[in-house]
Amino acid sequence: MELIVEASPRRVYGNAHTYHVNSISINSDQILIQAGANLLAVNAEGNMPYDICDHEETLDVIESEMAARGITQSYIDEMRGAPEKAMLDDMKMFHQQRRELDLHVASANGYYDVAAFLLTCSVSPLIRDNDFWQPVHAAACWAQPDLIELLCQYGGDIHAKTKNGKTPIELCEDLSTKQVIATLVQSEARRRRLAFGARDSISQRDQSGKYVKGVRSREYNVCSTFKSHEPEFDYLKSLEGGDGSGRTSSCGNDIPK
Repeated sequence: MELIVEASPRRVYGNAHTYHVNSISINSDQILIQAGANLLAVNAEGNMPYDICDHEETLDVIESEMAARGITQSYIDEMRGAPEKAMLDDMKMFHQQRRELDLHVASANGYYDVAAFLLTCSVSPLIRDNDFWQPVHAAACWAQPDLIELLCQYGGDIHAKTKNGKTPIELCEDLSTKQVIATLVQSEARRRRLAFGARDSISQRDQSGKYVKGVRSREYNVCSTFKSHEPEFDYLKSLEGGDGSGRTSSCGNDIPK
């Protein structure tokens, strides 16, 4: 006859619990133990078999086997709290994944207040989905310029690439949104120039007090800023007198729900 030692009824009583409570037979307990019954199984009330055993001889069998298995009080406490810990871990994982997904959805739909709330709750603007899309990609694809600016304020990467190597400006088809992205790219380029010690071409006074036009540092080439970001550079060049067309890639028409 095959014995299922871990089967539990709806009240989460294992066979070990049942036999220990009813104290039917010490031999029955020994059979269960030899078959590998879990002596630390926790029922719905949080009790283990030895907690609810009123039969002295049966309790001796349980405790002797627990000692033989090297079960310590700290391990008992760990196992007693395992169901709660497992549930808490699952909830934390679900909550984190859900919040991250919400930021993508809020960015695609233009839900500014929702996105701002999530970002202030430490949801990362750099989180990626299965296609390596960050929230800024969703905002760019569905023409949400305000969300793009918000995400970048919290550390979003305007140059981030998807699994297919697409940047936000390549996913964007709306001209006004592309202009916002281009402005952000220019602002970042300026910050990088300043970080490298380059000066903008602004009017400055010479020794005689007259205004003269400053020059950029010769040690810094502005084009190097875009070395790894050619789509943005191409679009900026088109704005400065090219054919007016930026490189774009089509994206789906459905907005995530």
